[in-house]
Formats: sequence, C-alpha cells, structure tokens
Amino acid sequence: WKTSVALGLGARGMIDGRPDDEFGVGYFYNKLSNVENNKADPDDGQGVEGYYNVAVLPSLRLSLNLQWIKSVRPSVDNTFAVSTRLQLVF
Repeated sequence: WKTSVALGLGARGMIDGRPDDEFGVGYFYNKLSNVENNKADPDDGQGVEGYYNVAVLPSLRLSLNLQWIKSVRPSVDNTFAVSTRLQLVF
C-alpha cells in the first residue's frame, strides 16, 4: 500500500432508555503503490461499515452489521455483506 486511511465514529446510549446500546460507522481507503509489470492492474481499495449493538440484557448483546467493500479487481463485483452476532458476556 502507498497510502492507507481509516476513519471511524462510534457512540453509546444515544437513545433515551437504552444507555448500553452502541453504534458505529467506519470508512477505509487503501491506495496501491505503483507496481511495475503488474498484469492484474488492481484498483485502490475502499469500503464502508456500519453497526448497531442492542443490549438485550446487561449480559446479552445482539449486533447488526452492514458492510460495502469495493472490489480491487475490475472484473469482480463489489461486495455488500449483512451479518448478525449474538454475544453472551460473562
């Protein structure tokens, strides 16, 4: 990588009555260095992510995560991913 930038912002308790909920958004950008004789000719990489973490109980959290990742290969589609996570905290 020639240049790599990552930015993020997160917060907790933004909704009245839900002090333990969390959310966040982030962005990354990776600029490739000039590589001689690179036949693949990849693009620069970038992506965006957002999540919301619901405190169902003080020890049980449910997260929803959305991501978009730009493909570094022109012949490959960009990726959009949705995921969930259930976490039990001891």
